[in-house]
Amino acid sequence: MSTRLSRPLILLLALGFVLGAGGAAVAQAQVTADDLNLLTWRWVGPVNFSGRISEFAVPPGQTTTYYVLAASGGVWKTEDAGTHFEPIFDKYGNMSMGSLAVAASDPKVLYLGTGEPMHARSSSHGNGVWKSTDAGKTWTSVGLAKSYFIPKVQVDPKNPDVVYVAAEGKLYDNEMDSERGFYVTTDGGKTWERRWPLADRGVGDFVVDPRDFNVVIAQAYKTYRRSWTYIDRQPGNNLYKTTDGGKTWKKLEGGLPNSLEVGRAGLAIFPKNPDIVYARIDEEVNLGLAERDGAANFRAAGGFGRGGTFAENQSFETWKAFKIDPRLAKQAAKFVAPTAADEAELVKKLNEFVADKDFLTKSGVDLAKFNAAARLVHAKNKDLIAAVDEIEKLHKREAPKADSAEAKGRSQVTNRHVLEMLYGGLLLNQQPVKRSGVVYRSADLGETWAKMTEYKHSGGSALVNQTEAGYYARLYVDAQNDQTLYAVDTNTTVSTDGGKTFKVTGWDSGAYKLHVDHRALWLDPANPNHILSGNDGGAGETWDGGKHWDQKSTISAQQFYDVAADNEQPYNVMGGTQDNGAWWGPSQNRNSWGVFAADWNYLPTGDAYYVVRDWWNPNFMYYESQFGASSRIDLATGQISPLAKRTTPEEAAKGVPPQRYQWNAPIVLSPHNPGIVYVCSQFVHRSLTRGEPGTWVTISPDLSRADKARLEESKKTNLQYATIYSFAESAKKPGLYWAGTDDGNVQMSPDGGVTWTNITARFYDMKTGKAKPGVKGALIPFDRWVKRVVPSRFDENVCYVAFNGYRTHNEDKTWIYVTRDLGQTWEDISGGMMNPVWDLEEDPDNADVLYAGTDYGVYVTVDRGKTWTAFSTSAPNVIIRDMAVQKRDRDLVIGTYGRGIYIADIAPLKEMTAENLAKDAYLFDIEEVVRWNRLERRGEQYGEFAKVDNPPVAATIYYRLKADPKSVKIVVKDLEGNLVQELSGTAKKGLQKASWSLTRRQPAGPATPPPGGGMRGRGANLVDYGSYKVTLVVDDKDVATKTMKVSPDPLFK
Repeated sequence: MSTRLSRPLILLLALGFVLGAGGAAVAQAQVTADDLNLLTWRWVGPVNFSGRISEFAVPPGQTTTYYVLAASGGVWKTEDAGTHFEPIFDKYGNMSMGSLAVAASDPKVLYLGTGEPMHARSSSHGNGVWKSTDAGKTWTSVGLAKSYFIPKVQVDPKNPDVVYVAAEGKLYDNEMDSERGFYVTTDGGKTWERRWPLADRGVGDFVVDPRDFNVVIAQAYKTYRRSWTYIDRQPGNNLYKTTDGGKTWKKLEGGLPNSLEVGRAGLAIFPKNPDIVYARIDEEVNLGLAERDGAANFRAAGGFGRGGTFAENQSFETWKAFKIDPRLAKQAAKFVAPTAADEAELVKKLNEFVADKDFLTKSGVDLAKFNAAARLVHAKNKDLIAAVDEIEKLHKREAPKADSAEAKGRSQVTNRHVLEMLYGGLLLNQQPVKRSGVVYRSADLGETWAKMTEYKHSGGSALVNQTEAGYYARLYVDAQNDQTLYAVDTNTTVSTDGGKTFKVTGWDSGAYKLHVDHRALWLDPANPNHILSGNDGGAGETWDGGKHWDQKSTISAQQFYDVAADNEQPYNVMGGTQDNGAWWGPSQNRNSWGVFAADWNYLPTGDAYYVVRDWWNPNFMYYESQFGASSRIDLATGQISPLAKRTTPEEAAKGVPPQRYQWNAPIVLSPHNPGIVYVCSQFVHRSLTRGEPGTWVTISPDLSRADKARLEESKKTNLQYATIYSFAESAKKPGLYWAGTDDGNVQMSPDGGVTWTNITARFYDMKTGKAKPGVKGALIPFDRWVKRVVPSRFDENVCYVAFNGYRTHNEDKTWIYVTRDLGQTWEDISGGMMNPVWDLEEDPDNADVLYAGTDYGVYVTVDRGKTWTAFSTSAPNVIIRDMAVQKRDRDLVIGTYGRGIYIADIAPLKEMTAENLAKDAYLFDIEEVVRWNRLERRGEQYGEFAKVDNPPVAATIYYRLKADPKSVKIVVKDLEGNLVQELSGTAKKGLQKASWSLTRRQPAGPATPPPGGGMRGRGANLVDYGSYKVTLVVDDKDVATKTMKVSPDPLFK
């Protein structure tokens, strides 16, 4: 079974080792993690939002001390009611947070279950259960490392050694080779016992009787998540009860919908009377077809293919050739088929039929006989038979009053039904109104249940389950009032009548409130108006029942999917985030007080991904939301143009399939001309004119495998599959393209898209997946997700490819390969790491250096993959989804999925060659220093708030020593040889650095006061702009001298 990096492996990586598959040390890097730790990570925000929160944990009786679990950003603690937060779980190998329990008998004892309990495509698994006995200062691993996802942990209020854990196990299969079920420890985590009656699933939620810790009600939970689909509703996801701490269980029956397929359930127990238990069941309620005027109208297709007149794979062209079945024509003998010049005219005529209250009579239709004929004609079409069932159910309802709106609506629905049957399978079927999420109540601790939630066509409850239950599902009961319930979802809903009717709270409507997508709540048991909300925008707190909210903006939990950097001075960083949109903002600015939220700019999106900027004309910026909803903005005018290539009705009529864009689909600018833009679905599309409408040309066939069965399953949820996930054009040779798909294909075009070669097919039988005989070199994987294709900028024959098996095989193995002959042969350069790779970047100045962004930070190789070293063992153990190299400034922009954006100085890696590393001492080139004028003073000053500090205006001087010397000095002189400054350096072997603040050395004698008496020395003693000589002196010997340049702020040149 694959696991995340173990602690022993982490320690070895810190020493510069990488383990091979057999566990032995295979190579020692010349650059160590201690060396790379000098390349400090600098956090740059943004501070406009936080990120997804998975849970709160509040010690009993407390409101000032509590814990906030960020979905992929670790644990944050406050001891002053949220004024200040500290991260307390940054160095324990994982930052995917599930559930935290505080021991009521000793609040210093904490149990943390890792693995975010939300089944998003971006969710990463945890690394078991951790325990703290000092209120989170230190942590110890106490087992269940194979639990993967933990939605609930609870400690016996009387005995801190007795703990219950709900474990879900692996997400991307249903095998029982991981820890799934209900686990119990009675010795503080030393040992664990699985106490669960079902061998095929885990536990989604549980509640405990506060009077007797042995009494537990839990939901058995199994889901179906694959890289191509997500079907949360499964048979057997029922409720169970134990009265002996899990030793024996019984399935709860009375009143529950146990025969239905349901998803995750949420449970809540009323503390004042624990006999009262609520269950939020993912039950679907079919209200039937809506009798509402206009509801049955046909509608032309909307944006991105939504809505429309025709069923899938049908079009106006197929309608023109359609022949009504004679058996149905006989039952509508007077029906005159409409003629139309285009779809718009057809929609108009069809809606005239729909609106005609005498349509059935005019068409000679006896509905009962017509439906009987439809059942015969469409017997093999389950969707059309279901439509007949729905119309017959509608007509079994009590007839509405004549001339009422309901009577009009029923007539229209019936007329449309007849049209759908006549043109069977051609027209889009009207759908019944369905509601999801029903709350059940038990007054006898789960023995019997009453269905509470009442849905109606008009009035009744608001929708409780607004999306798949596996994303939300939690239910909360007010500790003071058993009639008040809260259900978190896209919008939080509240019931004040015990679950009969819910209404939307409005907590996230309007400005200055909360973000949508609520994941967790905490209700103050002593004050029902005091609530904490955890949502996709962060953590919020209200003291007046939701009228006003305080956002906890200092919790840095921003989840970036993709990042980039432009070439402005100072340069900007940009990227797309999980459900918080696309943003761009400064890497630093001229404000001496720092970078604030107002310094960042929002690009209108939801979930957002690629953000790229034209380096020839920086007014043009390209960005996207999910499923290829990409745009181009002209920053000079504010004009926004759609970018995505969609299949037109005319193309569909010719058999062109709908475009399948991945959740984050590539937008790529040609490295040779940024006016050439590429976007990728299952096809590569190219525009030679910055993506202007009408200029897209498809330059590839479908590059995916397009497995029909998987594509059908993908339609059951909001997933796209069989898509191009990574695309790149060679910077060395124009028109040399590489592409990688989510279903495992590596493709290459040497001629601008005229021809394509499936590289994977060179090595495998694509039908069986078996490797072909006689493969030379390493065998690339067959069916792992291709995360990155990286053609080398130094050699057109070289390309690096990173695969990821987490969403395809539940594995953490690293897959990095390189070809040096355009895909004819490959070399595995993964180094034996067990760490899923998200991104791979080649250094723009040193062909030996590669950067890998992984589930466990950034790894660097300085020998083209022979050895890999942890980039920083001092940075948080956070997921790295993307990186970008700012070539001019030699910075690595790091997009984390849980802690926002960091910038690391990678200047010395340019010269990390075997020759230089072999020298006794080496002074690296010193980057040009811009003496930024921090003339601005704006923004908040007092109290604690979210902001980013600017870096110091200084020169960073790197040097490397092979052995420990006695002394090190750095001497700075002007070009005439005059001494400017002398710095003491660290006298230890390895990579070292010194910082020069651009000041002159003070002459001996009393200090001279600055002129004017009130300047406090601002700007005093700074060196002039120009070039300087920097000499490394080791043991009083000049080792090397380099020239460095100090330049003025370009704004003031």
